[in-house]
Amino acid sequence: MAYYGVLLPTIATIIEKLQKIKRESKLQYCTPLVDVLIAGVKQRFGYVFESRKCLMATACHPMFRMEYILMEQKADIETGLTEEVRWLQTPSTSPTADYEEDPVSEDDITSFFPKKKDDKLDKVEVFLKTLDTSLLTAFSSLPKMRRVHKIQHRCPCQCCM
Repeated sequence: MAYYGVLLPTIATIIEKLQKIKRESKLQYCTPLVDVLIAGVKQRFGYVFESRKCLMATACHPMFRMEYILMEQKADIETGLTEEVRWLQTPSTSPTADYEEDPVSEDDITSFFPKKKDDKLDKVEVFLKTLDTSLLTAFSSLPKMRRVHKIQHRCPCQCCM
């Protein structure tokens, strides 16, 4: 299965490898070919490096996270991921679902009042700093990030159409 978040790292790696061939090889006749290949890849897939959807999909892929995202784009993408996680938090249907039930003690008057649960977001920062690159285990403790990953990777990309 191909993921949309793999597109940007793949294109970036192709460009890097072609530039490395040009730099390190002693090409005599094929240098113009390498130049044309680099220009063609950049022209065809240049939008990938500016597409917010593609950047978000790459950032929420456990294998790449923020590795292929430019420094000036990282803060914006991290904010976008945080917004996605917030958006995925659905309000509960029952009015009492936001409260924790504690056993009522007859002697303690404060036990009558329910305690509000801490409404914690899955920490995007935790996901981005985790070293686990496996699709199976990277989201084990971050269910909202798993949903963001699924949503971001359902986006079709223009190069596949």
